[in-house]
Amino acid sequence: MDSNVKDEQDVSSSQANRPLWNYVTKIGKCARGGNVSFICNYCQMKYMGSYSRVKAHLLRISGKGIRACSSINASEVEEMKRLEEEASKRIDNGTRDLVPVPEPNSSQASSSPTCTPFIAPVSMRLPSPEGQGSGYKRRKPNNQFTLDEMFSGATNREELDLAFARMFYSCGLPFGFARNSFFRDAVTILASKRLPGYTPPTPVALRTNLLEKEKARIEKELQPIKDTWEKKGVTIVVDGWTDSQRFPMINFMAVNDSGAIFLQSLICVEEIRTDLFISQLMKEVIDGVGSSNVIQIITENDPVCQRTGKIIEDTFPQISWTPNVLHNLDLALKSIFSVKESNEMAMEEFYWISNTMETVKMIKNFIINHPNAVDIFTELPALQLLELPETRFASAVVTLRQFRSLMYALKRIVIHEQWPSWNDDKNEASLMRTRILDTDDSLKDTIDYILAFTKPIYDMMKVCNSDSPSLHLIYEMWDSVMMNVKAAIFSHELKSMDDESSTFWNAVSKILNTRLAESITPLHAVAHSLNPRCTTREWKEEHPNLLPLESDAIIASLRNQFLQRYYPDDHTRAEVKQEFAKFMGCLQDFGTPESIRYRLFLAPIEWWYTFGYIAPHLQKLAFKLLGHVSSSACQRNWGTYSFIHLAFRRNLEFAQDLVYVHNNLRLISRRSKEYTEGESILWDVAGDGFDSLDPIGLLSDASLWLDEPEFQASVFPYDIPS
Repeated sequence: MDSNVKDEQDVSSSQANRPLWNYVTKIGKCARGGNVSFICNYCQMKYMGSYSRVKAHLLRISGKGIRACSSINASEVEEMKRLEEEASKRIDNGTRDLVPVPEPNSSQASSSPTCTPFIAPVSMRLPSPEGQGSGYKRRKPNNQFTLDEMFSGATNREELDLAFARMFYSCGLPFGFARNSFFRDAVTILASKRLPGYTPPTPVALRTNLLEKEKARIEKELQPIKDTWEKKGVTIVVDGWTDSQRFPMINFMAVNDSGAIFLQSLICVEEIRTDLFISQLMKEVIDGVGSSNVIQIITENDPVCQRTGKIIEDTFPQISWTPNVLHNLDLALKSIFSVKESNEMAMEEFYWISNTMETVKMIKNFIINHPNAVDIFTELPALQLLELPETRFASAVVTLRQFRSLMYALKRIVIHEQWPSWNDDKNEASLMRTRILDTDDSLKDTIDYILAFTKPIYDMMKVCNSDSPSLHLIYEMWDSVMMNVKAAIFSHELKSMDDESSTFWNAVSKILNTRLAESITPLHAVAHSLNPRCTTREWKEEHPNLLPLESDAIIASLRNQFLQRYYPDDHTRAEVKQEFAKFMGCLQDFGTPESIRYRLFLAPIEWWYTFGYIAPHLQKLAFKLLGHVSSSACQRNWGTYSFIHLAFRRNLEFAQDLVYVHNNLRLISRRSKEYTEGESILWDVAGDGFDSLDPIGLLSDASLWLDEPEFQASVFPYDIPS
């Protein structure tokens, strides 16, 4: 055997037989003897000595010349005693050496019986000769296997797979947990490190010192993001959430283009959720982040949040309240689809859309609730996608998109030879067959039309649902939505874009204009005005309905409102307006050919870094505004791991740290490459439901905001017939 390998095995065996070394940190070896300097991982005190002193310190054994650890609790001491006893048993069992008998050569191998090692009893072992000095080495028991040896064969791999499987089965863990990137990281570390005698952490360690260490590690990892707040500004995203027990919670996050950080979560069970109560919570969060760093507060657009936003703006003139644009877009879709649900903006022009949705839901429910649904899903597994619940936003559009992709599969199933035998009610089965076949083309055309004119709205929602900067794009995206929705409707009605006789377009535009007015704030107007691309000829050609920055009265009015609040000093505000005039008019140094050319090709923030030095006030403002969101996808999936929220509601000592660590680990993970590809793609979307035991269960528990085709493709292994 190679000497290096043997030395490694000897070290592994020594560590396994002295497990308490794992609870101290060795910092150096003393000049003589076998003593080392070490620091206790609990009390952080520094000592010097051998393993016996480590044991005396941790197990609180008196008379050994070392102080007992005062930071370790009784349960941890008991756990260490157990490890020490197991190590002693291993040493006792290892006092018998294996004396190998020479293996037969190749010529004897086929005819001679297999030779087995001879086990020498303790009485036959030779004692260490006295006076032999250090040259005599007693044979060490080699009953420890390296991890490479353990994983070398298929049997050991299968044994480990079964051990992990038992963990899932016994604890009711959803199968989707196997995709958890941190779980996979832990297994990778276990497979790559030699850790003989390692035992998992105890519950006490998980909720105390390990939790504290992980929080400290996370805060250190997030510090570079916090360091950008002063220059880039930060958005505070506020989101209300109610858990499965109907306990209301308010979550706060800080976001800019460097990343998102979960700040805290507060329960408001006994308090009344008024504007005064919520604004007081916001003020405390703003003070913690630094009011000079905060650019905007994003909330929903209900009356309480509107009044709360007004209080914040009055208290902090440099902070703007903005409604969540994603919510406003969703309200526009609900006004179009929910005409029969006493919506105040409902109109007769939308009744045909509601009728289409009723037909789709009727067919879905018939298949899902069919007494032989198992047989149907076995024959065409793709139809299981009909069972997916509604998404949080744009649920009607997502339902139609999903149903449209399954229409061919539905047609195949009702003409299947087994269809009559699957249905006890022959009349109902025949009626459904006729409905699907006879209305196939007309229903398909209707759904295609609905998806065509709602696609611009849905596409904007996808942009706002990401964490990429979009604050400066909202104004022009709304214009694109209006123009493209109109184009889809007029194309279907075979009308010219100049024709104003479309009653359906007039109804849709009324809804969109109402939501547009609620979405555009002074902050959006200034961010739009700072976008260099909006001053180019190409941009003006792309948006013929929008006026140039210098001619748009709405944008100019909102911009002046913002500058009045953000720059209370008259002299500074006058300088800012002069810089705006030079920037918008491409005057002086802003009018160089290079400056104008790169307005089209550089990202807005890059352009300001390159050419903004001649307008220091505007450059600083651009750094603050051009890296912010208009809503945040980081809020999604608050309802994961309900045991955390249970601990939080019970006001347990460690709950706030646990919520902080839990949410920030997820946000950090979402910035990794593994989150967008491979085995751990969108691993955190599926929540912690016990029904996540198959692909459909995993998708059902996901509580997606919008559809996630990449996530669906990663967990749903069946092709959709087309």
